Amino acid sequence: MNSHFGIGTLELALWGGNFNPPGNHHIEIARALARVAERVVIVPAGPRAEKREQNAIASTFRAALVDLAFRDIDRVELDFSDLENQVFTSNDELARRYSDADVWHVVPREFVDGGATEESMIQQYWEQSGDLWKSAKFLIVHPKNHPPSVADLPPNYRLLEVNAEGRSQDIRVALVRGENVSHQIDPAVLNFIETRGLYRLSSPAHSRTISLQGKSGHVYFDKRNVAASDWAQRFNSVSIDRADYVIALGGDGTMLQAIGKFWERRIPFFGVNFGHVGFLLNDREDVSSSSFPSEDVIVRDLPMLRVESLLTDGSTSVGLAFNDAWLERSTGQTAWLEVKVDDQVRFKKLVCDGVLTCTAAGSTAYASSMGATPMLADTEAWMLVGSNVMTPRNWKSAPISMNSSITVRNLDPDKRPVRGFIGGTSLGDVLEMRIRPSRTAFVELAFLPEHDMSRKIADVLFPNT
Repeated sequence: MNSHFGIGTLELALWGGNFNPPGNHHIEIARALARVAERVVIVPAGPRAEKREQNAIASTFRAALVDLAFRDIDRVELDFSDLENQVFTSNDELARRYSDADVWHVVPREFVDGGATEESMIQQYWEQSGDLWKSAKFLIVHPKNHPPSVADLPPNYRLLEVNAEGRSQDIRVALVRGENVSHQIDPAVLNFIETRGLYRLSSPAHSRTISLQGKSGHVYFDKRNVAASDWAQRFNSVSIDRADYVIALGGDGTMLQAIGKFWERRIPFFGVNFGHVGFLLNDREDVSSSSFPSEDVIVRDLPMLRVESLLTDGSTSVGLAFNDAWLERSTGQTAWLEVKVDDQVRFKKLVCDGVLTCTAAGSTAYASSMGATPMLADTEAWMLVGSNVMTPRNWKSAPISMNSSITVRNLDPDKRPVRGFIGGTSLGDVLEMRIRPSRTAFVELAFLPEHDMSRKIADVLFPNT
């Protein structure tokens, strides 16, 4: 096959790799792929025992870096299934996953070097390498004027010349040494790395102090809230694709709506309370008495829950919840639920109106009204809460490790159906829900230094004061 092809000639370019971190050379390759393929699917590789560098940075951070690098390139899709499930998917398995399309495997030139003597990296290290080498289609990316040897090429190939070179390994080494890598990394990617101290010898930061001065904000508010609408006129709102942060004006519900819409932008959310308690927002009085945008705000990375539900019609639904996800009885009958934590049965039969799981940030919402003790938003735990539990008597809630998962199964779906909810959105009747903290999704909430969430929680716990 020759190397001359035009825009959209290929149906699907499938590109797996570490992207740890993604550099400018990766971005240039992605843009080149988007010019020749109808779809470009990028798959950041999951953990492998022989490649410890893939595990050196949390999956949440790796996913964010890839998002920031590639999100604005047309026809590029991101597949985070490896990072989310903490597995490594081989190229032959990826090809089966996308078997409904004509798949072209994207590989760098060095992966085919030595092909003439069956010593290429593909032939030596890929699973099912013999069959893949003969039958799979390869889109081979090479630097300008440095194509691979014709003798080394597989039977089905096309060449893509890209005027960009670089290696993630070299970037990581430079970052550890404290060297300037601004010419190798996109500014948004580099800012994310520097603000969290990634690829340093110290532990990455999940909270940090930043300045919003000189930055652009996208204002999100409910137009039915008159006070929030008036305040919105104070800010010069920009479109979300140009925003450095989101300003949410309203109550916690408004903030949750903004998070649902924009969390994938990987930018901070600064809330101003125009509702009631406003656990996720800054007090209006504090903002009005300070110059805003503030020179200093504290940003906290807060997790989201990944919820996989098996519905009664046999289909599955996967969603994300910043606050909570729960099951509740659909009829007058109590629910009979089996509850597992890390695949270990903790309740053989929980007799109740339902159960709820929530993040620490969400523990101040529905969970609190069900009798759970709320936690500070940055607590390294999440929670399982029972609703009107009859058996075992007096059980209410339990904190859960961030490394654990919860599975709730309906023991009697015919007589005692239960409905599933993710962040207030109904899924309909479900048979089972499996919930755990997401390994790729999190939210950045920004607060003024004087914001004291513990005081708001204390007001709930001690209402008479």
